[in-house]
Amino acid sequence: MTKMDKRRRHHETARMIIDRLEEKGPATPKQLRDELGVHKNTVNRNLRKILFKKLGIVERLENDRYGLRWHLPEEDRVKLHYSRTKRKLRRNPTPEEMAGLIKEAPEEARRLLFKYIPFYREPDQNEISLAASEVWKMIVWGGLSGQPKIKKEQRLKTKKELFDMGVSKAAIDGIAIETFDMIMNKDPSIPLEEARRYIEEFPEMKPRITETRDGGRLSSKIEWPEDVKKILHSSYQWRGRSEVQVPRRLDEKLYRRYREFIDKNADYALGRIGEMARDSAPTQETIDDLLRWIAAPETRSRALDALSSFCKNGLEVGQLDEDARIKIAHSLLETFFGDTSDDTMYEDALKIIEMVDVRDEETVAKCKRFIGSSLRKGGHDLKIMKLGGWLAKDPMLREGLIKISEDIMAGAEDDRVSELCKRFIRSI
Repeated sequence: MTKMDKRRRHHETARMIIDRLEEKGPATPKQLRDELGVHKNTVNRNLRKILFKKLGIVERLENDRYGLRWHLPEEDRVKLHYSRTKRKLRRNPTPEEMAGLIKEAPEEARRLLFKYIPFYREPDQNEISLAASEVWKMIVWGGLSGQPKIKKEQRLKTKKELFDMGVSKAAIDGIAIETFDMIMNKDPSIPLEEARRYIEEFPEMKPRITETRDGGRLSSKIEWPEDVKKILHSSYQWRGRSEVQVPRRLDEKLYRRYREFIDKNADYALGRIGEMARDSAPTQETIDDLLRWIAAPETRSRALDALSSFCKNGLEVGQLDEDARIKIAHSLLETFFGDTSDDTMYEDALKIIEMVDVRDEETVAKCKRFIGSSLRKGGHDLKIMKLGGWLAKDPMLREGLIKISEDIMAGAEDDRVSELCKRFIRSI
């Protein structure tokens, strides 16, 4: 059989299915096979893939029945629109919302809802507001976030993508900065797969993004569908505006110029490097220099401030790889959490360690050695509490820290050591 013969046969089968549904009403695939005498695979392909998914001529009803969209019995029509609208709104639809869908007046729509939908009740204002918030999350995560199945031009660009494009500032009409930050931090309050399925089922809810570029500035406009605006009419979340500052590439020539001032006037040089750190991403050379200056007491304070800014910017735009983060953590632990470490700026150092957030074998070992040594000596009370609190965010490491403390407590001859171990365990 040629391809043309196959297409002709499929067209004939589709026509037979349409005629059967129009004449006798909804039917299951099995009923269609039996009545039309057509093979199971042929019916399934024509009914489900072509008439339902591709062309949208038929609708899927309860009990795996299919019916023509324009020729549904009253009960099926009400149940179909009710079920779909409830999934879309994440709540029971009101009679007013159903009225337009089933082409009836609101009062008649109310009567039909109570007639055909068991236990139907109208939603109150609180339910409507809560559901609107859930819908907002669905369309934000399903339609704007950088999920693998969403093409780059159809979603918001990450700060790394903006950085790679050479964009230093982005203005976004359509969402508030809090929503943008939530998306960039990849901290969804709902499962991403669920949000993606929601947009696939209701493509009419997906926002569109248009962009214009002017030098280092990118302006994006999120065009929210009218359905979204109606659902969120009381919150106006779609009216927000975001101004996003993107770290720049470091001006390496200018950086090296200031680096030459270190031996002559370190305070001035590090002040200027600190200014560059506020809006620039670091290079590996910068990280190495700063760690060396942090090791020296006379340049430690300003170098630590600059490192903090550089790390924040580098992490935002993907310019701080794992090797660099490990190097930073090891160096700061050595300087601020060793046997002869600096006690004055350890909290600032710990903030950077928490920021780069590495827990490789050597980092964990350094932390445990310092904590164990401090507990045995009965010293560094606050210091070990804070370091232990960061490490104990990992439940497995927390158990290890508790065991170290209990072992020290069991062999302690000094009550101060036992008391410190108890306080440490309570703190983590």
